[in-house]
This record gives sequence, structure tokens and C-alpha cells, in this order.
Amino acid sequence: MFDDRLAVFLHYAGSGLGKAKVTSTDPGDMAWCKSAFETVWKFAIPHIEYTPT
Repeated sequence: MFDDRLAVFLHYAGSGLGKAKVTSTDPGDMAWCKSAFETVWKFAIPHIEYTPT
């Protein structure tokens, strides 16, 4: 999501190969992206605490 006005959805094949890029300015898509970000943000690890495995 860019500037709360544009979202880009990337579509991948089961092999991991990129298949398509779809853009959206639909307010419903913006709300969905914001909600998803806010939902997972509480599980984020602060950069200072991150250690690669």
C-alpha cells in the first residue's frame, strides 16, 4: 500500500514465479490492507531485537 491511496497486489504461481501485478485504489481494498497491517504489527519483532536464524 502506498500513501493510503494505492495498493499493489502481487500474484504468484505455486512455484513462486510471479504471475501478475494488480493495482487498486478502491477504498475497501485500502481498509483491508490497513486492517491486515494493524493485525500483524503487534506480532512484529523490533529491529534491535531481531536475530536471523
